[in-house]
This record gives sequence, C-alpha cells and structure tokens, in this order.
Amino acid sequence: MCGRYSISKSAVEWGCLFGATVGDDISGAVYNAAPTMLLPVIGMQDPGRVQYFSWGISKRWDTSADGATLLINARAESVFEKRTFKDWVSHNRCIVPADGFYEWTGNGKDRQPWRFSLLDDGVFAFAGLFAPISTTLGDDRMAFCIITTQANSLIAPFHDRMPVMLRKDQALTWLTASAKENLQPCLEVFPAEDLKVHKVSPKINKAGVNTPDLILPWQSPELTLF
Repeated sequence: MCGRYSISKSAVEWGCLFGATVGDDISGAVYNAAPTMLLPVIGMQDPGRVQYFSWGISKRWDTSADGATLLINARAESVFEKRTFKDWVSHNRCIVPADGFYEWTGNGKDRQPWRFSLLDDGVFAFAGLFAPISTTLGDDRMAFCIITTQANSLIAPFHDRMPVMLRKDQALTWLTASAKENLQPCLEVFPAEDLKVHKVSPKINKAGVNTPDLILPWQSPELTLF
C-alpha cells in the first residue's frame, strides 16, 4: 500500500516536469503527506493546472465523507474491472507528484520507517484516480486515491504492495490516453534497480510533523560505535 509520501522539491520544478501551471495557492514542500490532507494533484480534465485534492475517497460513495472509511489506495489489478473503478479510470484519472514514499518494518515501539526514492532523487508521479465528495457542511471537493501494484524485489521485504510510479512520459500517457491498451502499461511494476531506500526518523509517524529532516537518512541515537 501507500500511506505516506513526500514531495519535497519545489513546485516550479515538478510543475514544469509535468507541463502544469503552478498557481500562487500551491504551498511549500510536503515531507510527510498523509491521508485526509489536501495535496497537489494534476487531473486529466485539466492537465495543465495543479490543483489541491483531499487524499482519501469516502467508501460511502453516495453520502458524506466525514467519518467514513477512506479509500486511499486502489489495486491496479481491479481498476479496469470493478464497476466504480471502471468509471473513474475512464474519466477521473490523475497523477500525484512525489519524490519519495515510506514503508515500515517492526511493530510497536520497534516500528521503523523507511523512505524509498529514485536513485537520482528526482521527481516522479503516482498513478491516481479521483472523485467528487460532499461533506456534512454541504461543500463539495475532489478527493483522490493512489493506485498500487505488486511490490518489486526492493520493496517486497517491507510490504507486498507498492504505489504505481510513473516517469514523465508515462505520467502524460496516464493523463491523456483513452484506450486500455495504452493505459495498462502505465501500471507495470517500477524497476527495483532504479530505486534506493534508507531509514528515516520515527518522527514521520506523526502526521502533523512536516520538517526537512524527515527525508534524511537516520540512525537511532541508541546505537553507538565502539
């Protein structure tokens, strides 16, 4: 699955990469993106503009999102088959700019977060789907989920799923193509040899923490060298 990620590069940098205009409302770096947050997304209906969507689509499809269980991930194996996903994959595809994502090992106090990123620390995008949701206050907003697939060999020891990662050309195809045969290759597993991983601070576990040190390699202060 994918439950936390980062987009620490400047908005101008990743906006230019995907050919989208970044408005004045696009805020700074996000080192600890978490579900329910409003995060930058590029949707297929307006691929030249970056917008803010809420991460997590209500599973109560026709009612309020408030208090409902959120769908933060969708399985690549079912997006062309399940009724709800079939409609979204036809009309509501999006890409989610990112430069890293997190997984965990261990349990309880020993739970250790790890960050996965490209070898060159560059920007990529997650393949996503979006849908409109309504709140109890009566206002409408867009929400998104990230598509996941089977983990590659680097990620498999940490989790059996990983987000669908897109480089620039694939991201543009995901936004603009219409035929399944053109979209399906975008959902292939990203090569393990193009990724790296390192430990990061347990501070990442708190969704409200958003500081640059969260993406840096980390070593427990309890470990000492003799």
